Amino acid sequence: MITLNYFVRKNTDVCAGDFKDYWLGDHADRCLSIAPKVGIRNFTKCETRHEDDVNVLLQQLYGTAADAYDFVDQMVINDLDEFKNGMTDADVKAAVAVLHDSEASWVDHSRSDFWFSTEIPQVYSAEHCAATWNNTLLKVFYVPRRLPHLALEEAQLHWSSCHGAMARQFVEFLPYKKYVQGHRTDPELV
Repeated sequence: MITLNYFVRKNTDVCAGDFKDYWLGDHADRCLSIAPKVGIRNFTKCETRHEDDVNVLLQQLYGTAADAYDFVDQMVINDLDEFKNGMTDADVKAAVAVLHDSEASWVDHSRSDFWFSTEIPQVYSAEHCAATWNNTLLKVFYVPRRLPHLALEEAQLHWSSCHGAMARQFVEFLPYKKYVQGHRTDPELV
């Protein structure tokens, strides 16, 4: 499974409420009109809960930046070739250009990230679970930066074999319903 991830930070002069309205309204509508033309089979917009106690605790525990993303969009792609071919269509190119232009006053592209990943399940529940405002589940995104002396493959091997193995080993003590690692694909693929 290939997922296109868009880790979004809003422009600092945009208020959070206005950004949320834009991102879940006009932006979502534009994305959904393009999605079937490029083979996106599932599109999820995840809003960051900056002030959530768990979020603050995890930032302190891991020593991560407090400058969290405002949204994470995840698009599951049927087939990478279908996606690439769809992106060459003139109508899709025009729609993507309009979408990008509409983002200009809302999104700080210099502080946002875009990449493809493959999903590596570590702990998986048979029951469907999705974090929504109507339940107590949380979806946590941890975006580690690899150390400069490590190749991408080395960092991913460590993450999967060590962190993933520990999560599987202690699953009965951890509050996970599901734990999936999203391993960034080779930059040349993107």
